[in-house]
Amino acid sequence: MNLVDWVEIREQIAAVEHNVWMTWAKTILEKESITIERQQRWGKFFIPYAELPEKEKDKDRKQADKVLAVVRKYVTIQ
Repeated sequence: MNLVDWVEIREQIAAVEHNVWMTWAKTILEKESITIERQQRWGKFFIPYAELPEKEKDKDRKQADKVLAVVRKYVTIQ
């Protein structure tokens, strides 16, 4: 029997969500007029997910939970 490790899956999805955010934020910084304060605030988080403070990881986990809610509708565990 395969057991699904939802905690690990959540962390993996959160890491992907963080990468998506970084890509989006870097694009915005290149194309839009963003304040220096925002550039500095965002720049602190242009690091791998694993290195983020827990408070910041929780933001990505919140997005991961939305993805998992959809996945759980279609996944049957036997």
